[in-house]
Amino acid sequence: MLTFGVEYRSGIYTHSAEQMRIAKEVTDQVQKDHFTPKGETIVTEIVPAGPWYDAEVSAGLSSSWS
Repeated sequence: MLTFGVEYRSGIYTHSAEQMRIAKEVTDQVQKDHFTPKGETIVTEIVPAGPWYDAEVSAGLSSSWS
């Protein structure tokens, strides 16, 4: 069974206008060269990255990773 929906979509999250431009150019070229001939479409979203929040460390967990 195939599942479709935004929760399964890939994403490229950029931090600058240059990253956005490059991501779109590369995606457009890959679409043209590999997906359009097969009648398929790349659905990866390309959007600016939002704010980053560090995960909270829960009480009782040892920080053995540091």
